[in-house]
Amino acid sequence: MKLLVGRVWKNCYGLRGKACLVAVAVAGLWHMQPLRAAALTDFGYQNRNVNGKPASGTRPLLAIFVTFAGQAPLPQSLSYYSNLIFSTSQPQSMRGYYQACSDGGFSVVPGGAIMLSLSATESRTNFDYITDKFAKDGVYASNIIAQAMLSGQFDFSSYDLKKTGHITVDELAIMLVVSDADWNSGGARMSPTVSVPGLGYDWGSGDGYPNVSIMGTTTTNGAALPAECPFIVWCEELEETWGAKDIYSAFPDKSLQCLSQTLTPQSCYFDTTSLIGSYYYLDPWNRLELGWCQPRIYSMATGGIATIPAAQAGDPTAPIILYDPVKGTNEFFILEYRTSSNAVYGAGYDQDVGNDHTTYDPVTYGLVIWHVQQDANHDYVQVTSPTGVTNTDSVWAESSPDLIPSEVPSFWGSNSTTPNLKWMDGTQTLTTIHVRPFSIGDNTIVVEIRSALDTWVDFSFTGPQSGTFANPYNTMASGLAAVSFGGILHLRTGRSSETPKITKPMQVVGYNGPATVGN
Repeated sequence: MKLLVGRVWKNCYGLRGKACLVAVAVAGLWHMQPLRAAALTDFGYQNRNVNGKPASGTRPLLAIFVTFAGQAPLPQSLSYYSNLIFSTSQPQSMRGYYQACSDGGFSVVPGGAIMLSLSATESRTNFDYITDKFAKDGVYASNIIAQAMLSGQFDFSSYDLKKTGHITVDELAIMLVVSDADWNSGGARMSPTVSVPGLGYDWGSGDGYPNVSIMGTTTTNGAALPAECPFIVWCEELEETWGAKDIYSAFPDKSLQCLSQTLTPQSCYFDTTSLIGSYYYLDPWNRLELGWCQPRIYSMATGGIATIPAAQAGDPTAPIILYDPVKGTNEFFILEYRTSSNAVYGAGYDQDVGNDHTTYDPVTYGLVIWHVQQDANHDYVQVTSPTGVTNTDSVWAESSPDLIPSEVPSFWGSNSTTPNLKWMDGTQTLTTIHVRPFSIGDNTIVVEIRSALDTWVDFSFTGPQSGTFANPYNTMASGLAAVSFGGILHLRTGRSSETPKITKPMQVVGYNGPATVGN
């Protein structure tokens, strides 16, 4: 049987040595193989660490709860807060959250939970002589830690694992929960090294990252609320002491945008109706940098089909990094599947993922496409967003149907197809992504990465072969192996007796006359 190709042979697939001028077939399960040329470290894997130690295994945490004379007490008991942090059995805890976000690779363990009652002069407002807000907060925190040392309630010295007299954040993490009218939010700050004469040890150092998190429980008038600073913010601020970064463009000289809310705690959060509030997993970019996930690496030049498990599945290789080997590893996409409805694992910590806080719609599920641009140190850069806002942190999720980021992104649902992906400078790629049909509650989705790249074949060519116009392959088999998923295979005029089997969708196009393939 002969295969005669004239001008166009479209989407031929699954045919062996049969004539096909125009044929369309459904793509089979042809798995794209990971590109080995790039490693996870090229994209920032485990780029964030404290004193050379990544956030893996376990880390002891000391939680210090503080009230000040003349101010409202903490709304909950010490045991309630301790369970919220360290419990291994209740539905939500910080310990469980970090274990879930790291797919079992990291969590906190009890160092201790202590209560302090301090004087009115030690509240935050009494540090107003320090004009820099962040420095003021650091000194405020260092005084609380010093008072904890003096209280004798906790044995700091047992965490001096290096026996140097200096306890660092990688040896003992510290979070503060304060009932202070002048602190009604959450934050991660750099405390100066805390040293108390006569104790023989100090605590400090964040290796460039904040080293203490501070959570508030009161409004500015001192009235206690169920939660001024909800659970997910507790998780967010503490993970910044290990290197996680905010991605909402809120620092001086940036425009507050709050992109990708409800997809990561590192964006903005507005629900303060309860201590638990809304919650959702950490974004894959921060997880990658912390070493909490190990995405599969795929080339945009290859295309193919991939199965993506939901975040709840606990698979550290679930996300996919999609990049262009020619462009390099400083700009790339991360694909993940997020769902608030999972028939196998339940909602997990994605109960409110994608939840629009104006409509409070809890049913959200589908493909999330993250777009990342980094510098040589694997940190985000500031770019102009697709909506024209300058100085935007270059990590965001691109919404359906137009790939434009928004405050609450729209997921890519069942049987949806993206436009051609674009780089952050507006240049259009040849790659689109199709989400195969799936049902609510599915534990996995399947995506097709289609790249309409050109591959050339000339049966009479004898020179070096790379599939380009100037150096085409000289066999149909080589061309079929190299052509991208959804790509274009160009055949120059000629004849081959091969009887190939086509196993992926593509266009086969004749060039300057007919080409014959088959017996």
